[in-house]
Amino acid sequence: MNKELTYKQNSLLKARILRYKTQFIEKVINHSWAIDDAFNPRFRNYIRVFIPKFSNEFLRPCIFIHISNGNSSTLMRIEKPSILIRTLYEILTYIQGNQFLATFEHMEFLASKMITNEPIILDENFFNKEITKTKK
Repeated sequence: MNKELTYKQNSLLKARILRYKTQFIEKVINHSWAIDDAFNPRFRNYIRVFIPKFSNEFLRPCIFIHISNGNSSTLMRIEKPSILIRTLYEILTYIQGNQFLATFEHMEFLASKMITNEPIILDENFFNKEITKTKK
Protein backbone atom coordinates (compact mmCIF):
# COMPACT_ATOMS: atom_id res chain seq x y z
CA MET A 1 0.00 0.00 0.00
CA ASN A 2 2.78 2.42 -0.84
CA LYS A 3 1.53 5.60 -2.41
CA GLU A 4 3.75 8.47 -3.35
CA LEU A 5 2.63 12.07 -3.32
CA THR A 6 4.72 14.86 -4.74
CA TYR A 7 4.19 18.34 -3.42
CA LYS A 8 5.72 21.40 -5.03
CA GLN A 9 4.95 24.87 -3.74
CA ASN A 10 7.69 26.72 -5.56
CA SER A 11 11.15 25.99 -6.92
CA LEU A 12 12.68 26.21 -3.44
CA LEU A 13 10.32 23.94 -1.51
CA LYS A 14 9.84 20.34 -2.61
CA ALA A 15 8.59 17.36 -0.63
CA ARG A 16 8.24 13.70 -1.38
CA ILE A 17 5.81 11.99 0.97
CA LEU A 18 5.53 8.21 1.15
CA ARG A 19 2.49 6.58 2.68
CA TYR A 20 2.84 3.08 4.01
CA LYS A 21 0.67 0.61 5.83
CA THR A 22 1.27 0.76 9.57
CA GLN A 23 2.02 -2.41 11.45
CA PHE A 24 0.11 -2.85 14.69
CA ILE A 25 0.51 -6.03 16.69
CA GLU A 26 -1.94 -6.82 19.47
CA LYS A 27 -0.18 -7.69 22.70
CA VAL A 28 -0.87 -10.05 25.59
CA ILE A 29 1.67 -8.42 27.91
CA ASN A 30 3.78 -5.33 27.28
CA HIS A 31 6.38 -3.25 29.10
CA SER A 32 8.32 -0.18 27.91
CA TRP A 33 11.45 1.66 29.05
CA ALA A 34 12.57 5.15 28.05
CA ILE A 35 16.29 5.96 27.97
CA ASP A 36 17.51 9.55 27.59
CA ASP A 37 19.83 10.29 24.66
CA ALA A 38 23.53 10.57 25.51
CA PHE A 39 24.10 13.94 23.81
CA ASN A 40 20.75 15.71 23.55
CA PRO A 41 18.29 15.52 26.48
CA ARG A 42 15.38 16.40 24.15
CA PHE A 43 15.62 12.97 22.53
CA ARG A 44 14.83 9.56 23.97
CA ASN A 45 15.25 5.93 23.03
CA TYR A 46 12.50 3.44 23.76
CA ILE A 47 12.70 -0.30 24.37
CA ARG A 48 9.49 -2.32 24.46
CA VAL A 49 9.23 -6.04 25.23
CA PHE A 50 5.96 -7.85 24.56
CA ILE A 51 4.28 -11.15 23.72
CA PRO A 52 1.88 -10.90 20.76
CA LYS A 53 -1.60 -12.39 20.72
CA PHE A 54 -2.12 -15.45 18.57
CA SER A 55 -3.03 -14.69 14.98
CA ASN A 56 -2.53 -16.14 11.50
CA GLU A 57 1.05 -14.84 11.55
CA PHE A 58 1.87 -15.87 15.14
CA LEU A 59 0.65 -19.40 15.72
CA ARG A 60 3.18 -20.09 18.50
CA PRO A 61 4.17 -17.88 21.42
CA CYS A 62 7.25 -15.72 20.92
CA ILE A 63 8.82 -12.56 22.35
CA PHE A 64 9.16 -9.28 20.49
CA ILE A 65 11.64 -6.53 21.31
CA HIS A 66 10.94 -3.17 19.72
CA ILE A 67 13.77 -0.61 19.94
CA SER A 68 13.03 2.85 18.60
CA ASN A 69 13.87 6.52 18.65
CA GLY A 70 12.57 9.45 16.63
CA ASN A 71 14.37 8.42 13.45
CA SER A 72 14.33 4.65 13.25
CA SER A 73 13.13 1.45 14.85
CA THR A 74 13.76 -2.26 14.78
CA LEU A 75 11.58 -5.19 15.73
CA MET A 76 13.22 -8.44 16.81
CA ARG A 77 11.35 -11.72 17.21
CA ILE A 78 12.76 -14.26 19.66
CA GLU A 79 11.55 -17.82 20.05
CA LYS A 80 11.89 -18.42 23.81
CA PRO A 81 12.53 -16.35 26.95
CA SER A 82 15.64 -18.43 27.72
CA ILE A 83 17.27 -17.31 24.44
CA LEU A 84 16.58 -13.65 25.24
CA ILE A 85 17.86 -14.03 28.81
CA ARG A 86 21.07 -15.70 27.62
CA THR A 87 21.69 -13.04 24.96
CA LEU A 88 21.10 -10.14 27.36
CA TYR A 89 23.34 -11.80 29.92
CA GLU A 90 26.13 -12.13 27.33
CA ILE A 91 25.75 -8.42 26.45
CA LEU A 92 25.93 -7.42 30.13
CA THR A 93 28.95 -9.66 30.73
CA TYR A 94 30.76 -8.10 27.76
CA ILE A 95 30.01 -4.53 28.88
CA GLN A 96 31.11 -5.28 32.45
CA GLY A 97 34.37 -6.84 31.22
CA ASN A 98 37.70 -5.23 32.08
CA GLN A 99 38.69 -4.57 28.46
CA PHE A 100 35.44 -2.76 27.61
CA LEU A 101 35.42 -0.64 30.79
CA ALA A 102 39.12 0.24 30.45
CA THR A 103 38.61 1.31 26.84
CA PHE A 104 35.58 3.41 27.80
CA GLU A 105 37.47 5.12 30.62
CA HIS A 106 40.38 5.83 28.27
CA MET A 107 38.00 7.39 25.73
CA GLU A 108 36.45 9.54 28.50
CA PHE A 109 39.95 10.69 29.50
CA LEU A 110 40.79 11.63 25.88
CA ALA A 111 37.47 13.45 25.46
CA SER A 112 38.03 15.51 28.61
CA LYS A 113 41.49 16.50 27.33
CA MET A 114 40.06 17.55 23.96
CA ILE A 115 37.28 19.59 25.58
CA THR A 116 39.73 21.54 27.74
CA ASN A 117 42.15 21.97 24.80
CA GLU A 118 44.97 20.24 26.64
CA PRO A 119 47.59 18.60 24.44
CA ILE A 120 47.20 14.90 23.84
CA ILE A 121 50.22 12.82 22.94
CA LEU A 122 49.25 9.82 20.86
CA ASP A 123 51.73 7.56 19.19
CA GLU A 124 51.41 6.24 15.67
CA ASN A 125 50.26 2.83 16.94
CA PHE A 126 47.09 4.42 18.36
CA PHE A 127 45.90 5.37 14.88
CA ASN A 128 47.06 2.18 13.19
CA LYS A 129 45.51 -0.04 15.85
CA GLU A 130 43.00 -2.57 14.58
CA ILE A 131 39.52 -2.68 16.03
CA THR A 132 39.37 -5.27 18.77
CA LYS A 133 36.82 -7.97 18.07
CA THR A 134 35.78 -10.65 20.47
CA LYS A 135 34.77 -14.11 19.39
CA LYS A 136 31.94 -16.16 20.79
